[in-house]
Amino acid sequence: MSLKKHLNDDERFGLTTEEIQLAEKYLRKHKTAGALQDGEALMIYEMFMIGTSFKDMQLQYPQYTLGQIILTAALRKWPLDRERMMSSLKDRVRAKVVKSVVESVDFLTYII
Repeated sequence: MSLKKHLNDDERFGLTTEEIQLAEKYLRKHKTAGALQDGEALMIYEMFMIGTSFKDMQLQYPQYTLGQIILTAALRKWPLDRERMMSSLKDRVRAKVVKSVVESVDFLTYII
């Protein structure tokens, strides 16, 4: 079995070319063991989900390198999680707007 040197397409999802290069450079140097452990990654994951940039995360947690943070996000598929969450939120907002419009129409037709 060969060692992993590059991110696959799923792991590249949502990352810029520069971020992919940083993650792969860190991956080649530290292998997959370079990714943060679950407990360490939790706070960074939360920051990622609310839209914090990788550079801001690294400033907040200087004990981790930028490559290490990006590699963790790529290997754990955080961008895919964020995309699913955003899609779910959009669907919920759309449903609430439709419900509000229907209730307004019902109210107005009841008054008349």
